[in-house]
Amino acid sequence: MTDNRPPYGAGSWMQGPEADADQLARVRRRRRVLTALVVVAAAISVGWILFWWLIATSCGCTPPPTAPPSPVVGVVVAIDQVSLTQVNSFEVRMTGGETVRLKVGALDNATQFSLSHLATHMATGVPILAFYRLEGGEPVVYHLEDAAPATSSPAAT
Repeated sequence: MTDNRPPYGAGSWMQGPEADADQLARVRRRRRVLTALVVVAAAISVGWILFWWLIATSCGCTPPPTAPPSPVVGVVVAIDQVSLTQVNSFEVRMTGGETVRLKVGALDNATQFSLSHLATHMATGVPILAFYRLEGGEPVVYHLEDAAPATSSPAAT
C-alpha cells in the first residue's frame, strides 16, 4: 500500500486550481479577521489610555495654593484694577518675602479704607492689614486697614 500524500508541511493544500483558489480565499479571510481584531484591540487600548489620562489630569487632584492665615500683613506690590474705585485683585508681599494674590470682595469698611487708597500704599510702601475668607478656594478680602508700622527699636523714655 502506497501513501500518495505529500510530506508534512509540503503544501498539502495545493492540489489543483480550485483548491488553490478556495484555500487562498480562506487565508485572505483569516488575515482580514486577524487584522480587524488587531485594529480593534489597538483602538480599545488607546481609548483606555486616553480615558485614564483624562481622568488623571482633569480631576483637580492638584492641591489649591495654600493661603497664609487671615489677616495678611504686607506691602502692596501689584493692583489689578479697572478704575480707581473698582479693583479686581491685588498682591501683597509679606515680611517673609512670599507674595499672595487677594481678590477683592465687598468691603465692610469701604468708607474708612477706599480701594483707591491701595495705590497710595503701593506707592509709599506702607504695609496694610487684609482680612479675607476663602471663597471657592481663593482668598477674598472683606476688610482692609492700615497696618501699624513696626518699630525697630523701643521708644526712648
